[in-house]
Amino acid sequence: MASMVPMERLLEAWRADPREEPTVELCAMLIRAVLKATGQKILPDKFVIDFANEATTLHPDNVEVVIACSDLYLANGLISHAKTLLEMGAQHAPRDLRVKERLLKVGKLRRTQELASRAPDPETLDAPTTPLDPPTEPATSKVPPAPILLPRHPRRQATAHGLAPARVAAMMRATLTRRAPAARAAGSAGTWL
Repeated sequence: MASMVPMERLLEAWRADPREEPTVELCAMLIRAVLKATGQKILPDKFVIDFANEATTLHPDNVEVVIACSDLYLANGLISHAKTLLEMGAQHAPRDLRVKERLLKVGKLRRTQELASRAPDPETLDAPTTPLDPPTEPATSKVPPAPILLPRHPRRQATAHGLAPARVAAMMRATLTRRAPAARAAGSAGTWL
């Protein structure tokens, strides 16, 4: 309960000046505190819920306060509260992209939590289902499998890297036909290159 004293002082200071900017700043400060305390629950849920309710009651149509309080809810793991608050914000500002973005994020978080709650325990995935199941052992064959040999097509030619052989042949023919008349005129009919 000793940690609640500084939080109560923060709330008293905020209540002395509950404008939009101090409200958003207090939310940001509380979010930073939550994120710094990785793995530890430093803010009680009741404190966060009471503060957000009071802030949104004082600023019912202010989207900035709604976003800041919903971010505080999300940082504290209160996803359903954040979703409810963001839905209210979407009613007041239906075109605000920040609200829409956060609503999508909350929807993904809820689906992730639902899937995680349905997932089987990873420690029991490999356990035998009945006592009669034989224990599973990895294959101990150290000899690699023989390669699969495919029959070679008799007309297949080796491929040149880069251009396809047909395209190279077409380019050579085009080059030779352009140079052939000039070579004949010069008197060297036998060599075209």
